[in-house]
Amino acid sequence: MRLKFAARCSQCGASIPVGAEAKYTRNAPRGQHVQHWSCDDHGDPGNAPSPHRAPRSAPAPSGHIHRVDFPSASDFMDAALRPAHACQLRHSCENTWKYANAGTWEWVSGGVTSNVTGARLMLSSDGWSEGAARMRETMAVLTPPRSSATRRRPCWSEDGDDFDRDRWRAGREDCWRSTRRQRAQGATTCRLYVGITAGNRTTSTDFFWSGAVACVASDALESVGIRCEIVAYDGTEDAYRGNINQMLTVRLKGSDEPLCIERLAAWTATPLPLRWLSFAYRMTCPWRAEDNMGHSANERFLELSTGDIVIPRVTTESAARTVFAKIMARFNDDKAE
Repeated sequence: MRLKFAARCSQCGASIPVGAEAKYTRNAPRGQHVQHWSCDDHGDPGNAPSPHRAPRSAPAPSGHIHRVDFPSASDFMDAALRPAHACQLRHSCENTWKYANAGTWEWVSGGVTSNVTGARLMLSSDGWSEGAARMRETMAVLTPPRSSATRRRPCWSEDGDDFDRDRWRAGREDCWRSTRRQRAQGATTCRLYVGITAGNRTTSTDFFWSGAVACVASDALESVGIRCEIVAYDGTEDAYRGNINQMLTVRLKGSDEPLCIERLAAWTATPLPLRWLSFAYRMTCPWRAEDNMGHSANERFLELSTGDIVIPRVTTESAARTVFAKIMARFNDDKAE
């Protein structure tokens, strides 16, 4: 029905102006008669006047982790740039969202672009050429890993200490078994998780180092035959009201895809994915976003598999070198099994 008086949605709490289309339930308890069509859990979505709104999901319990894995960067961009959900409008969190979409782009982009059009081109195709050049300079300083590992393998000689009767009956002269270190092929694939989460006071310069570690490590590993998949992650604690957390992952590079340093630099070494896309995506969800957009949870909500490597948000060169050294230690042939 079309409202004759202003009301407040009983589901999301947002104000509904006079003349707007809304659902009215006559027999509902006092104060719960009116709600948005897009907030209707049981109504027909086809009757909603805003078909592009995301449908309201069931209320999430306290401590719930809203987890979304995007198979590509373009999928994440499409989801983030949808219209905001009705429950987010006319609240304090909307100011943060507007600030990230049309406000101070020096803070949003870190100075790498000055408008939305430039941000779209940078994240979708062009990449960040200046950041890529800086990453290539960083590559020249760090030492690449070696793809082999040292393991103990059996060998047969007169100096062994374990006699093998089967080989002796077969007439073999080398019947004594011993072990020694031999070079063996190491891991052939790995997945690198690079964090894009950071606080509001993190400067554009600080954003560079996590992306630099991911770029240098991926290039070094692939140069010796180890295929890398690169996934960006944004973990946020109390992203929505009611203690609802969030973990977003975006695959930036498949293990069979070539490394594009310009594009990787745009996604991992600038604030754009976090302060523009991640904030915008939060506004499309059916839970009220916190006014401050939550707090960084880093990798705490990640679901890792054996062999996955996590690159947390690092803001200094010394911290980046430490993280890089730990990654290289996993592929160093000085270890023996």
